[in-house]
Formats: sequence, C-alpha cells, structure tokens
Amino acid sequence: MKLISRTFKTHHLKLKTQNVLLALLFVLAAAAGVTAQTVDPAARKLVTTSAEAHAKLTDFTATVEMKASAIAVPDSTVVIESRGGKSLRVRITTREGEWIGVRNNDGVFTRSSKDPGTYAKYSLEDTEPTVRDLYLLSGVRGLVGCSAMFSGLDLVDLFADNIESIKFGKPETIGDTAVEIVVIGLEQPTGSLTLAIGKQDHLVRRVVYEIRSKERPASSFTETVKAFDAKARIGDDVFAFTPPEGAKLFEPEPPPAMYDKALKPGAAPILFTVNDLTGKPLTLADYKGKVVLVDFWATWCPPCREEIPNVVSAFEKFKGQGFEVVSISLDEEDGRAKLDAFIRKNKMNWRHVFDGKGWGAEVAKLYGIRAIPFMMLVGRDGKIAAVNVRGELLEPAIKAALDAK
Repeated sequence: MKLISRTFKTHHLKLKTQNVLLALLFVLAAAAGVTAQTVDPAARKLVTTSAEAHAKLTDFTATVEMKASAIAVPDSTVVIESRGGKSLRVRITTREGEWIGVRNNDGVFTRSSKDPGTYAKYSLEDTEPTVRDLYLLSGVRGLVGCSAMFSGLDLVDLFADNIESIKFGKPETIGDTAVEIVVIGLEQPTGSLTLAIGKQDHLVRRVVYEIRSKERPASSFTETVKAFDAKARIGDDVFAFTPPEGAKLFEPEPPPAMYDKALKPGAAPILFTVNDLTGKPLTLADYKGKVVLVDFWATWCPPCREEIPNVVSAFEKFKGQGFEVVSISLDEEDGRAKLDAFIRKNKMNWRHVFDGKGWGAEVAKLYGIRAIPFMMLVGRDGKIAAVNVRGELLEPAIKAALDAK
C-alpha cells in the first residue's frame, strides 16, 4: 500500500479524528478474523483483481455521487481527475460548499469555499498522496469505498479483521455495464460492504456500506460512479493551483518524527533486552556477525500484513546466509491468541516479541515508534545498515548488508 509523506500523513491523521464515520470504521476494525468457511475464494480474488485494475489507472476522470441516510453525513459529488499517475485533483461538492485538493510537482494544495481567506500547502517528502489521502484531508464524511478503490487499495485488506464473510451476490447491469456483486459481511459494527465491479474492466461502479444496530436505525451510504473516462485528456490548468485572491497560506506545523531520528544508517541501534514469545531473553547482541531485520508491526495493521509475505520470502531466501528477523508486535494484551495464530498461519518462523502494551510496548517507546510498519536492518558489524526498506527495496538491502565487509 502507498504511504503519504510524513508531513501530509500527520495532518491526515488529525483530520481523520474529526471524521466520525471513517474513524469508527478503522477503530472498530480490530474484531474477529475471517474464517475459511465464510469466504468464497473467487469473490475474494475479484476484490484483489479490482484493486490491481484501479492501481494501474493513470489518465482518467471519475465522478462519484455519494448519498447517505444519516443526517450527519452530507450527500456529495466527488470529481477525481488524474494524469500520468503524478498529477491529481479531487473536487468535493456538498450543500455546504466546495473543497478542492490538488497534487502536482510543487506539492499538495487545498482550499475550501467555507474558508476562502486561507489555503494550505503540504510538501511531498517521499511518496505521493492518493485519492483517499486527499479525500481525508477534506474532512468530509463518507466515500469509504470508492476513495480507497481509486487509490488502488484492497478493501478486504483494509477491513480484514472486521470481516465475517465474503460472497457473490446476484449479477446486475448498471447503465450499460454488466457487473459482478461482491458482498463483504462485517462484524463490528454489524453491516456489509456491497461492491459492484465491472465484469470486463474490473472497475468499481457502486459501493453500498450499511450499518445495522439494535440501538439505532440502520444507516446506509451509497457511492455510485456516475461518469468515468479511462483515457481522459486533461489540460495543465486542471492541476495548476491558484490561491483565491487575497487568501493567506496556512502552513501546518511540522509533524513529530515517526521514529527516533538517531536511527540512521551507520549509527548504532538502540540496545534492548526483552523476552520473546517463548519467554527466552532476546537482545541484539544475540545476532552478532549476522544481518538482522527488526520489524515493528501489528496484526491489526493492513500495511504490516501486506508486507509479511515479502519478509517471509526474504527470510527463506537468505536465512542460510546469516540473515535473521526479529518481529516486535504492537498488539494489545487481549490479542495474544490472534497473534499466535497469525504467526503460525503465515509461517513467520523467527523470534517474536510481544508485551501486550500496544503502542506503549517497551521497545516501541525506546525507539520512538509512532507509525508502523517500521523496519530497521542491522548489519554484521552491529551498525544500522538501512531504515524502512520495504517492498521491492527489502531484498537488495539485505543482500548488500550480507555482502558488506
């Protein structure tokens, strides 16, 4: 999954706390896991295929209409415009006004008709914000599914620990497009995500999110793609940002570091001694002369889970050459059984650290960890070889550390 820059991400997290609906979805995504008996593999695969199809989109425009039964969530129209996968504009219109977010070579800019006297600029430090990232910056509630799917995210991964079932519904035709229906049953809160996915292009046409509760009337949020052009020709002027006349620049405060900045290549790692899951003491000194990957993660973290197959593959490939892994879990105390099951299922055959304190985990506090996954590669000489090497960068970094003299 793509990650936004640290400056952008911190502001995004602040705004997300104001977004009651989205916060509810993700906070409550730590319930029970999916069981094999409740998942249709073909339906699950279609969701992944759809995420991959959306991730490949570069030049396109899409207009999404969002209607909600909840009074607190305004109906809205969202126009997404993308060019070359580099330039992006998201325009949101509600009864309260218009919000525009633009990503171009100069950074990310936002403005709102509700506050015409100011505009904001965010720098691009390392990665490029997605449709969902820009949407969350707006603070507008709703658009849970389409904002994620047009960002190339897999909704099953996003809601993984809250999913009860995945199955096909009855196929439909939306406009002139034949669609497959995938129904994702949710446990907490009880409800469902119903996806209408094009049979030919695997792109989303509609997402319906429903919440059912004994305490209050059921709520539904329907996102419908009203227009889509996969070969749009968009002019430069769309992605050029011109502040409203007389508007002042709002510059967000620099965010706190996502980890202790002393952790950089060539520096000595912060030493620690803890017990692993078997109760045996573990310290980095145990790995003298080896290359060790220290991985801070949690079972409830979608990007962490996404990275696990990559780490497992690297471990199996390089373990005979002196490569080891130490995983430090930020799961809570009541998550031990789930952690054990996850480790067994995914064949994470290395040492694990877990103290049940979540973000307050002793080693996490020692390292100043404020975002996961966080990975630190320690070389044979006991010095840090690389920090936050993930995805396709991991194996080359391990090989370089193993070959270093």
